[in-house]
Order: sequence, then structure tokens, then C-alpha cells
Amino acid sequence: FILWQKWHKDMGNLTPGVRWIWPWYNRISHVVTKATITYNAPAKACPTADNIMVNVDLSLTFRIGPDIDAAKNFVYRLGANRLDALLSNVTEESIRGLVYSVTHDKVNDLREEFALGMLSTLNSKTAPYGVQVMNVKITEVLLPTQLWQRLERTTAFKTKLGEQEKTHEN
Repeated sequence: FILWQKWHKDMGNLTPGVRWIWPWYNRISHVVTKATITYNAPAKACPTADNIMVNVDLSLTFRIGPDIDAAKNFVYRLGANRLDALLSNVTEESIRGLVYSVTHDKVNDLREEFALGMLSTLNSKTAPYGVQVMNVKITEVLLPTQLWQRLERTTAFKTKLGEQEKTHEN
């Protein structure tokens, strides 16, 4: 989308092509991409229900549009800096609320159910500004290093006990 102005007044969309005589009072004010954009939103040190701090990385894809009016809403009502602030605040708030509702052993199971609720929340917050959120995905959940090592050893020990029980039965 190419937005142009005449005497600093918005004149709408400019069609592509050569302008041989372009008066000095006309100017291209904004060029807005129609491409899909990926946004990464990490949330550090989120407490679970049993007070264990986890790090969660979230990735979302959005686009500006689908028409010129949505692009104008984005440019004149929100802008790139405020979109960044809005997305980071809403995603971190949602991640923290979700992680706080479960214990550390269930935190890895949140990926699918979380995406649908988060997608509708983000679309309701960004749609008035011409931004469409298309996909939300939790890419990584990291437990503290000592905890996941202990959990790994516990699982390995339980597996070994199960194998020994089967050996004794035979």
C-alpha cells in the first residue's frame, strides 16, 4: 500500500507507475507491506501454579490489511512502535496467565489449547487498527536446568525399575 499526501493531507492510495511531473507539495507519506510478518514474543521467568519459573517463547504471524482502509488505520491510529508495545504486552499477559494456571509438569501440554484462545484475543485487540493475526504458536517452553535434569533422571529411573520388574516376572 502506498499512501500519499498533498499539502500534508491524506489523499489515499497511490497507484504504481512513473510520475513525470510531481509537484513539491505532493509526497509519499507511507509504504505499508502486504506481506505476512513473524513476531517473536518471549516471556521470561513466568511462575507456574507451584511457583517454578519457566521461560516461554511464542511466535505469531500477522499482516496489515486486507485493504487500503486497514492500512490507513494502522498508519494513522497505531504505527509500528505502538504495535510492538501492544503485541508484547498482550502476549506476555496471556502467557503469564496461562502458565500460572498449571503446574510445572503440565506446562509442556499447553501448546495446542493455548493457540486458539490467544488467536481470538489478539485479533479482537488488533482488528480495529487494521492488523490481522493469522497464527499463534508456542515454540519453546524451558524449565530451569536443574529441574529438567532431575525430571529426566526420575523418568529414566522409573523406566529402569519397570524393566527390572519385567525381568523378575519372567
